[in-house]
Amino acid sequence: MSSGIAELAAVSLDCPDPPVLAAFYAALTGGKITHDGPDASAIVLRDGMRVIFLPRRR
Repeated sequence: MSSGIAELAAVSLDCPDPPVLAAFYAALTGGKITHDGPDASAIVLRDGMRVIFLPRRR
């Protein structure tokens, strides 16, 4: 059941090495890596929240 008008679906983080940071957060939180590549990586946490890791642009 939703209690508001919006729901947070995902969080994205800019980082220098997406696969490394995704692996770290997956291990830290017990999440599962759902996408792993140099262009972007993603994990899903146990509660369904998605975290997307994108390469830092300069």
